[in-house]
Amino acid sequence: MKKILVLLMLLSFNAFSAYNYEKLLEGHKDEVTALIYSPNGKYIISGSRDETVKMWDVSTRKNLKTFIGHKGTINSLSYSYDGKYIASGSEDKTIYIWNVKTGKLFKSLIGHESEVIAVKFNPRKNELASLSVDNQVIIWDVKTGKKLLKLEGEKGVITSISYSPNGKELASAGINEPIKIWNIELGILKKIKTIVKDFQGSYIDYSQNGTNIVIGNSKIIRIIDVSNGKELKKFDKMDSSIVNVSYSPKNEYLLIGTGTTVQIINLKSGVEVTRLIGSNALFSPMENTLAISQGENIKIIDFNYLLNQILK
Repeated sequence: MKKILVLLMLLSFNAFSAYNYEKLLEGHKDEVTALIYSPNGKYIISGSRDETVKMWDVSTRKNLKTFIGHKGTINSLSYSYDGKYIASGSEDKTIYIWNVKTGKLFKSLIGHESEVIAVKFNPRKNELASLSVDNQVIIWDVKTGKKLLKLEGEKGVITSISYSPNGKELASAGINEPIKIWNIELGILKKIKTIVKDFQGSYIDYSQNGTNIVIGNSKIIRIIDVSNGKELKKFDKMDSSIVNVSYSPKNEYLLIGTGTTVQIINLKSGVEVTRLIGSNALFSPMENTLAISQGENIKIIDFNYLLNQILK
């Protein structure tokens, strides 16, 4: 029954094109590997194996800018809280900070010994956290390019990081690493707590209200209360290995990526809403559209329309 339901959802989804319900962004020459929305939701930034970063207008589908400079796949992207800068992390070991207005390179952050797999702007100031295969997390002053702080995995390998919404804490997760919360305010690096000892999470994300985190590993997802480390919900019947997991902006849904599909789960009911073909996906800040990468292209989907079709 579940397979039939998913098939019907996908068939409905494929029919949306006739109603101008989805938009296709074309321009990359190789697989799209990273996606972010601008804070106002008007633009999408994409990174690719073609070593470029592109800026798209959501409403017109036009490629407004192409940022060129990396010598490797773009693994991660982040938008500054004020909308002035974009950070890109690449397998070429570098982090580039781009000026959104001019399209020019503002700053190069050099310091990692291996490829950069994650970049995260602090949601409250121009500070950036980066994570590399070298097992180091570096906190940077974006304006000066200076390293402010550095942390490393204790027993294992850190694979994911996430800022708290207030920008005062950083959560880390990894292989053979407990889930940790770090205090990074005022230039202080201090481990506040180890909130989960018996579960290794390869992927982690803070909820938008800062009270919970979601952690994923293999085929298990857990939602944890940050204040006491207690498990609030558990999803352990995933039928595919998890490669990324994140909250929607309004904390209503979970996006679960498996590398080939993206599952959307309603957090309140715990029920899978739909499953779409693609490798990377994210909601717009208002949660009204969904961007999903499919090979070299990006689809923008009217999420409200999608829900209406599913519920009919």
